[in-house]
Amino acid sequence: MAKIHVHQSGEAGIFANAYVVEGQFGVVLVDTTLTFSESAKLRKTVESLRKPLLGVIVTHAHPDHVAGISVLVDSEQIPVYAQEGTVRLMRETESAKHAQWSPVFREEWIPKWTYPNRIVADGERIKFKEMVFRVHDGAGWGLRR
Repeated sequence: MAKIHVHQSGEAGIFANAYVVEGQFGVVLVDTTLTFSESAKLRKTVESLRKPLLGVIVTHAHPDHVAGISVLVDSEQIPVYAQEGTVRLMRETESAKHAQWSPVFREEWIPKWTYPNRIVADGERIKFKEMVFRVHDGAGWGLRR
């Protein structure tokens, strides 16, 4: 059975949550964080489990859920999953979000986003070792045991 670790960003990370789903053979991130500091904390959580990062699932395109991918994923070999609309919205809004938030977050702002490298569709299942996730368009993602 998978164990879910909740990463709760503080006020500086606009109180966004990310999730580390720990399975027997590795971990999967569901969303990431907004700032360098919060992303570094989330990365330390993953590393403390001493299991490989098997992948990242992005539930939607808000910066507090996608900006940290760049800090957490240092290899194109790590799959980053999202629906096509999420990737499209990330591309359409990245420059505007940089213009809006860089002056606010300054050195904490992650200047270049890493985009999902795997597109998934509604109803699709994604398997990471013994863990299976199912895509639900507009309703989030479910963990199936």
